[in-house]
Amino acid sequence: MVEPRDPAARRAWREILETLFTPDDAALASRLPVVPTAIADLARRTGIGAGDLRAQLEAMAGKGLVLDLHDPRTGATTYMLAPPVVGFFELSMMRLNDGLPKERLARAYEAYVADDRAFDQAVSGVPTLISRTLVQETALYDELASEVLDWERATSYVENADSLAVTNCFCRHVATHLGAACDYLGALGGGAGMAAVAAHEHHLTGLALEQLGEIPGVRIIGPATTEARGGAVSFVVDGIHPHDVGQVLDDRGVEVRVGHHCAWPLTRRYGVPATTRASFYLYNDDADVAALVSAVRHAQTFFQVA
Repeated sequence: MVEPRDPAARRAWREILETLFTPDDAALASRLPVVPTAIADLARRTGIGAGDLRAQLEAMAGKGLVLDLHDPRTGATTYMLAPPVVGFFELSMMRLNDGLPKERLARAYEAYVADDRAFDQAVSGVPTLISRTLVQETALYDELASEVLDWERATSYVENADSLAVTNCFCRHVATHLGAACDYLGALGGGAGMAAVAAHEHHLTGLALEQLGEIPGVRIIGPATTEARGGAVSFVVDGIHPHDVGQVLDDRGVEVRVGHHCAWPLTRRYGVPATTRASFYLYNDDADVAALVSAVRHAQTFFQVA
């Protein structure tokens, strides 16, 4: 971890290290290599007996400070010091039962990263980078997509990787432990919070019920009004299996769920093989309802049931 200059960030930096490392952990970490190394080599390097060393390394791995890499082919385990990113920043926040004070760590990480540019410059302002930002390809216009090279595409990395490991970045873990999602929801609608979300869902659900109900051959499953409804609308299109409806809608960029929706006994009781279900939330708007209705009409035309 690079040492920050800002006083608040410096206090946070010390708090992170003091929270994660005991004095013995810090002494051992200062002598660990940054490449996977066998326990026998580490014992010679540190002068600590292999048994005691392994126990300490496993304890440090439990806090995300050390990576214990098990080779399934040989059964051997090698150890290395975890980098900050991707490393102990994420690992120390991911585990729920390691006894670490997550909220305290989250606040310290936030202050360390946000209050000083030293860390940002260390990971992205030097010739040898330990962090990269890749293009979100789905957000590109078609005419721009051809200008993005493979080495800038996440899909290229995924397609060519021998193995993969996926997790949330530490900033998301920090936001989770600080309750940022709850703060965001609570601030919606000028502070109305979840009441504003419920009202928005209610409006979109009513709009979808009205417009889908106007399409001949579309049957709404459940109440035809917003009373006793949440933000989901299940329906069937006469003459088209719901899975086919879902496929056509997917091709039109409209995401829905199809099937029994964890209610197989109910659908069986009423003789409904499956349904198509549209769900609405705070990130949807009237245009999404219009796109859904247009896509359903297109499905009817495609299957010649209109």
